[in-house]
Amino acid sequence: MIDDLNTDMDVIENMTGKLECLKCHPTITFNPSHQPHFVKHISAHILYNKTVDCSLESCGLCLSPAPLCKFILTNGKGHTGNVAINMNASSCLNLIKISISVVAKCSDASPCTNHPMHCPYYLCSSLAVWTYNFHQHLL
Repeated sequence: MIDDLNTDMDVIENMTGKLECLKCHPTITFNPSHQPHFVKHISAHILYNKTVDCSLESCGLCLSPAPLCKFILTNGKGHTGNVAINMNASSCLNLIKISISVVAKCSDASPCTNHPMHCPYYLCSSLAVWTYNFHQHLL
C-alpha cells in the first residue's frame, strides 16, 4: 500500500505556491485544483508511512502535529447546512477548502474519507479531529 503514496504525474506540478507534501523527498507539490488527490496522498502517509508518528495526531493536510494546525468547523446556512471548514479562522500550511459532506462518503472519485470532524465527546476541548486520527485522539 505504500505505493499509493506515489501520485499520477498529471496532478503533480513542480511550481511554487502549490500544495506541498513535505514528507516526500524530494518535496512534491500538487495543483490546488486536485484537492482529492492531495488529501488521499497525505492520508496514505498517515495510514501506511511508518515514519509518521500517529500519537501526534498528524494534520490531514500537512502532517504537522495536531497543536500546530487549527481547524474550526462551522455549520452551513439553514437547519440542514453542511459542516464546513471556516477558512478565515483555521490555519495550516496547506489549508484548502474541503467539501466535508463529499469526502465523508467513499466513492470512486473520492476514495479517501479523511476529514476534520467535531469530537463527539462533550468534555473534549479539541477544535476538530481528523477522522484517520480519531482512534488515537480517543486514547
